[in-house]
Amino acid sequence: DRRFNPDKISSGLTQAIAWFAGLGLQSKPRDRLYQALDTARKFERIVRLYGETGQMPVEVAPSVQAIVEALEFYLIHEAFCSGSVVDNVLKQKLAHTLSGPSSPLLENQTNSVGRNIMFELAIAAEWKMRNMSVEIGEPDVRLNLDKSAFLVECKRPLSEHSVRANIKDAAEQLATKLSSQDGFGTIAISLTRLINPGNIASVAPAEVRRTALDADIIALRRSHPEWRRITFHPKVAALLFHLRMPWLGKGLIDYLSVNQYVTAGSEKRGYDILKKNFSDTAANFPKLPY
Repeated sequence: DRRFNPDKISSGLTQAIAWFAGLGLQSKPRDRLYQALDTARKFERIVRLYGETGQMPVEVAPSVQAIVEALEFYLIHEAFCSGSVVDNVLKQKLAHTLSGPSSPLLENQTNSVGRNIMFELAIAAEWKMRNMSVEIGEPDVRLNLDKSAFLVECKRPLSEHSVRANIKDAAEQLATKLSSQDGFGTIAISLTRLINPGNIASVAPAEVRRTALDADIIALRRSHPEWRRITFHPKVAALLFHLRMPWLGKGLIDYLSVNQYVTAGSEKRGYDILKKNFSDTAANFPKLPY
């Protein structure tokens, strides 16, 4: 969980634009990084008004998902701009993040690459900012924990009905890789677009926010038992269901990133390593019937 002053986000995104330019990736006024900066600047006024009046401005709902994306750009810059070598693979992925429509509501299978890669880099940034060792490339992310490599395939389905196909595709990709190399597999599934497609504003009290998001993920998982009816390679340690949401506070944006890990393959050692390293809250590893 992180809390941000909106002008800090604007400042960070200005630095991100300069960082991209230094990598030869010139951000342009109509691309997603500039749009993220524009969103952050608008949110400075929205958060200020909400803090002063307690009233949600009418235009905030369509902007909520946009501020998630602004925060993702901010965190990716913060995680990778210093102390890291930006190789050609990471550079190519950063270039892709600039592409795509202004709103996820306008997304389809032909123009979603930018946001899909953004999910890969944002989840890697979260781990890197926890001082974990991450590598970007093939697979999408390689996470090193307790002298074990976790090969992470990231999927960002466009609808509930495509989640199973995404999981199955990732499971097949990992089965091929794990048959020829050591380590474990993890399938990271973003549910952010499914739970908040970009038109929901969030103002719940701070004490119930994480509980509410955990409940949203659980409800979605329980309504789709077919997501688990897939054959996994024994060393696929877990399915990781991931959700990001911003909440407006008094002069601040409270940014929550919620994860739930569910066992997948039959070998449990990888799952135990994940549980040891990511057990910040019990809800990360819920025990649920299917």
